[in-house]
Amino acid sequence: DRFRQWNNELAGWRAQFSQQTSDREHLRQWQQQLTHAEQKLNTLAAITLTLTADEVASALAQHAEQRPLRQRLVALHGQIVPQQKRLAQLMVTIQNVTLEQTQRNVALNEMRQRYKEKTQQLADVKTICEQEARIKTLEAQRAQLQAGQPCPLCGSTSHPAVEAYQALEPGVNQSRLLALENEVKKLGEEGAALRGQLDALTKQLQRDENEAQSLRQDEQALTQQWQAVTASLNITLQPQDDIQ
Repeated sequence: DRFRQWNNELAGWRAQFSQQTSDREHLRQWQQQLTHAEQKLNTLAAITLTLTADEVASALAQHAEQRPLRQRLVALHGQIVPQQKRLAQLMVTIQNVTLEQTQRNVALNEMRQRYKEKTQQLADVKTICEQEARIKTLEAQRAQLQAGQPCPLCGSTSHPAVEAYQALEPGVNQSRLLALENEVKKLGEEGAALRGQLDALTKQLQRDENEAQSLRQDEQALTQQWQAVTASLNITLQPQDDIQ
């Protein structure tokens, strides 16, 4: 038992000694890092202190002299960036309006073709209705025509068209005429509305393109000023960079 106790105490002493050794090693490393940091700090201080009073005064004077240039740079940044954003928005709008204009033109051309076809059908049916109306006015004379008897108009004793005339139904073609008139009228109104929409799109597109062209010219002039100012300041910056 006493031997076991001595072993336990010896193990504890060894652990304490190992911990103390590790702590001393960490302390030595920290001291080295501290010494290295102090050396760097002393070097920086020495460099800073190498500026003479005249050099400090010159640097301050240059800083003050360049203040208007820096202020001008901020002003240019405030002008160029919003213009770039507006121009980007305009380009998207122009693309969308151009696409819509193309689609409306296709629709208008198709509507014109339908209008042309329906107008021709209307003219044909109108001619038929007029012919039927004239034939209808001769109904009394047709009723007097008898087979083998001469026609009072032409003298013919043959009347092959009498049955065909009797089979005519003017009301059918008249209904077609009214339906076609309504279709042609509706197509004309829709076409006029579509042309109005196209005119509005064309005017909007022209306005947007004019504004975009003006923005490009302004941006080009402002960018040239930006480049001149950054060259005077001996710095490299783009108008879209954050200058705050």
